[in-house]
Amino acid sequence: MPWFKPKEEYKLLDETDNSTADDYYDSTDEDTTLGNKYKIKNYIENIYKFLGDKYCFVSGAFVIQDDQQHLLTLLQSVKNHSLKMLGTAVIYSHTKYKAPGQEMYEIHFSDKYNFILNCKCTGLDEHIYRPVRNIKWYPFNANGNNYIYLKLENYATKTLGHLLEAKDRYGKGKKIACVKSRREDCDKEKETGEQCRYKDAETNKPFESPEKIIINGVEHIVLETHGRKGDEAFIPQVLNDYLIDNNDMNLLFNYNADNNSVSIQSKLPSGGSRKRSTIRKRSTNRKRSTIRKRSTTRNRKRTTKFRKRTTRKIVKAFNKY
Repeated sequence: MPWFKPKEEYKLLDETDNSTADDYYDSTDEDTTLGNKYKIKNYIENIYKFLGDKYCFVSGAFVIQDDQQHLLTLLQSVKNHSLKMLGTAVIYSHTKYKAPGQEMYEIHFSDKYNFILNCKCTGLDEHIYRPVRNIKWYPFNANGNNYIYLKLENYATKTLGHLLEAKDRYGKGKKIACVKSRREDCDKEKETGEQCRYKDAETNKPFESPEKIIINGVEHIVLETHGRKGDEAFIPQVLNDYLIDNNDMNLLFNYNADNNSVSIQSKLPSGGSRKRSTIRKRSTNRKRSTIRKRSTTRNRKRTTKFRKRTTRKIVKAFNKY
């Protein structure tokens, strides 16, 4: 199962960000902004739990249905940087869904807050790791629905590291992963044996993704509605809503035997302190108080009878004299 590891635990890659644009990013984030950055990280972490070992990837992009625009609001709540002025092939390689004039944005995660992708290699007892320091995204509309294009990247766009990665991929065709890529621009792949796979998929059917999502026992059939243009991973509306609404919950993802459906539920907190406290209050306030009242009443009756008997004895003794 893929997971996220903090940077201090990341030992497998020795990479540095040789940025020449240190003043491009504002390092003074407000508390709210940092809190929302953590929410974005939690959201992505849960997406990777949903993907599981079978569908995990470190190179590629997501198309996320966001009709209510809750994810859009979350992404806009943190510091964003427009890439409108960067008219290079590096930028325009990710615009298959972008409308003319629509800006593309990126969110930068400093070393203190970045995270690590971890996928199990296909058919091997090994893992591949990739740090995420940047999220590139833009909203778009297709077939009357709202979507978010979202891509996780190692480096921010205006860095030497990003340019070198782009050179390796587009120039040399360097293969960087032991798992399948999920790129929307798969037609530009130069990796040996790598071709666009989505062309053989059924229309509107989930491509290399679970066909059913079961949330708290309710089954949802997944249908793709965005008009797929590449091998990107699709996140349906029902999953997006659930991950947004339960961002701070510990979610459990269980794949069925056929790997075509995933069951999701929130893990209940352990302890049950509320119920115990309620029981204690009831037993203390009601039962004990009732017992005390009954015992007090009986004692009073017994005392009254004893007093009457004692009085009669005294009267009889007095009359004898």
